[in-house]
Amino acid sequence: MVESRKKEKTVSSGSIMQEAISIAMKENDYGLRLLALRDICQALSKAGEIERALDMVKEMGKLSVFLNPEAVSEERTFALSNISKALVEIGEMERAKEITKEVLRIAEGSGGEALGNICGVLARIEEVEKALDIVEEVNEVILPSALSGISEQLIKIGKIEKAKEVLIKALDAARIVSSDIYRISALKDVSLALAKAGELEKAKRVIEDALGIAVEVHDRTKYDTSHVFALLDVVEALAGIGEIERALDIAKEVNLDRARVHAFSNISEALIKDRKIEKAKQIIKEALNITKRLSVGWVRSVALSKIYVALRLIEQAQGPISVDMEEEPKKEEQPKKRGFFKRLFG
Repeated sequence: MVESRKKEKTVSSGSIMQEAISIAMKENDYGLRLLALRDICQALSKAGEIERALDMVKEMGKLSVFLNPEAVSEERTFALSNISKALVEIGEMERAKEITKEVLRIAEGSGGEALGNICGVLARIEEVEKALDIVEEVNEVILPSALSGISEQLIKIGKIEKAKEVLIKALDAARIVSSDIYRISALKDVSLALAKAGELEKAKRVIEDALGIAVEVHDRTKYDTSHVFALLDVVEALAGIGEIERALDIAKEVNLDRARVHAFSNISEALIKDRKIEKAKQIIKEALNITKRLSVGWVRSVALSKIYVALRLIEQAQGPISVDMEEEPKKEEQPKKRGFFKRLFG
């Protein structure tokens, strides 16, 4: 057995993001580069790095030469919708309105995710009726999340009763989504919105429903990771409603490295919001060490972008962190067979 060597290294969110961008830009498969840039843009938006996020949108646009322009446009529009959401969160309403108009121009009638995203922004800028009109255009998969987004923004502008009314519709819509995987994602969004509306017990019941569905999602082949990402939605919701230990228990049983990075990053963000910085640092350090095993470029790029937001929040609270970075061969674990559900749920 070869012992892994360790050395202490100070890492910063800036260096992590720069590495993520560098890896993405070197990806020779343009479709995978597009996906990596989309996730990077989402992370930058979430962190309030608006100009850098817009730079990523421009890079995505350049890929229209190599890929289906419609597919590129769809991903760029989704990225722009996330930027618009970020702008309202930092109070830049005029810029948010400008980008929202652009998203609506491109996406209206598409029924896709960008349109669902922008409904929440419209609610935040006091165009609630327009948001509720547009939400009728989105498809069944997007509808619960779009309604949840509207509800969350209504809460932020003090329209609590209206928010709860919208949430009832969101929950009804989530429960009839035909795909198990998408239903879990929809229930996650509804659960988080319910918690923000002060309906914590109902939020817990909703995510228990999602967990029950996730347990029954089967592997089709060893490469089918749908069950893993279904569990990630459950982890995100549990962390978001304060059920940190349960979220951690599930995350530790996820045996796909890139998925575990995603789960640990979400949990770390939740801990930071709860001012549990030391615990958040411990978890994000573990996530950073996992990335050393990721040998596929775009996978590593996406994983680093997930870590970036939590790491940036930690820095804002306490400054850069030092990590014992394990030096070992890069080899991403494959998810184990469904037996790990039995260990987890008995």
